[in-house]
Amino acid sequence: MTIKKLKVFVDFDKEEAWLNQMAAQGHLLSKVDFRYTFTPIQPGSTTVRLDYRPSMSRSDFNDYLKLFEDAGWQHLDGSKGGGPQYFASYSADENADIFSDAASKAQRYRRSITNRSAILIRSW
Repeated sequence: MTIKKLKVFVDFDKEEAWLNQMAAQGHLLSKVDFRYTFTPIQPGSTTVRLDYRPSMSRSDFNDYLKLFEDAGWQHLDGSKGGGPQYFASYSADENADIFSDAASKAQRYRRSITNRSAILIRSW
């Protein structure tokens, strides 16, 4: 049974924690638009991680997805148009991460702030 939930996050780490809590309860993210949509999974079998990327060409986006696929991550939602990109790992390691260190994880916030600032400036 599909579940839909309305939530708003400004902190990627809190959003990830909530998505992983949902996965631990047997609900895997399948789509994010106005609401989060979840599909049933085996509880606790998946780790969800989130990246933030600016707009990419189709080729760059395909390369980006291939990089994650090669590392064992499945793309759950996101687009070449930029914004949040959601990934799942089905490994037994609940500490699996898409970032190799704290500095690369911090870059996710920088990309988000830079992209959102540009949108605000253009809308003025």
